[in-house]
Amino acid sequence: MQAVRPLAYAVIGANVGVPLHVTCWMVPKNQTDLSDQGTFFSLVVIYMMNLLLLSVMLILASPQITFAGFASDLLINLGNFARWLVDLFEDCARNL
Repeated sequence: MQAVRPLAYAVIGANVGVPLHVTCWMVPKNQTDLSDQGTFFSLVVIYMMNLLLLSVMLILASPQITFAGFASDLLINLGNFARWLVDLFEDCARNL
C-alpha cells in the first residue's frame, strides 16, 4: 500500500471535490430530488453520506487507523459531545 498511497489520497480528494462541486452547483437550480424531501434534509443526507464515504476511504488508505479504532474514537467523541450539550443546556436553564 505504501507505493500507491499518494495515488489513493489523490483519488480520495477527487471523490470529495467533484461531488462537493456538483452539489454546490446544482442546489440553487431547484432540483426536485432536493425539494421533494426538503432541501435541508436532503443536504444533510448528502453531507452524511459523503462524510461516511470519506471516512471509509481514509481508513482504508491509512496504515495507522483501523475500523475498530475509528469506531471507538467516534463513540468517545459522540459521548463527549453529548455531555457538552447537556452541560450547555443546564447552564442555559440556570441562567433563565
